[in-house]
Amino acid sequence: ACERKREFHRLLQADMDEMKSNLTYKVEKLEKREELLWSLLSDTYRVREELEK
Repeated sequence: ACERKREFHRLLQADMDEMKSNLTYKVEKLEKREELLWSLLSDTYRVREELEK
């Protein structure tokens, strides 16, 4: 029984680690996307300022 509990714990830990790395990956992707959006927005803003001169 103890062996099975240990195995279960190991699997659970592996699962948690995988979920954690997936989350980290998704968060990094989101941050990159946000940076891209911000740079696009600021470019658009600059272009509009130039046009309104």
